Amino acid sequence: MTGDKRTIAGSTSEPFTAADWNPDGNAIAAVMGPGSGASPATLVTMDASGGQRKTIAGTDHASRVLWLRAGIAYTYAQPDASGFGTKSPYEVRITPTAGGAQRTLMTSPDPIPWLRFVSGSP
Repeated sequence: MTGDKRTIAGSTSEPFTAADWNPDGNAIAAVMGPGSGASPATLVTMDASGGQRKTIAGTDHASRVLWLRAGIAYTYAQPDASGFGTKSPYEVRITPTAGGAQRTLMTSPDPIPWLRFVSGSP
């Protein structure tokens, strides 16, 4: 890594609202919002150059993301009736990168404005 800026999104039709590097620093998980508003934001993974994109199934309505060794954690907000807002419950979910079922780590009646995990080891 050189510290140079690099564009990984191809256009404004694929806006990224949040992203995080994997623990090894060679891939990215991102929340890709819908450019047209026709479909919900979802998680995608990609290599460090922004290529080899893969959508992670079952992650519609994701809004924050952290790539941990245990998997990709993200916040989920249920859409409201209008389709433009959200409503309770709000959740923190994790999806294993090696496959397997997603899990809900936390449920809240209130929006979750950020996502942080703290390790107990140095």
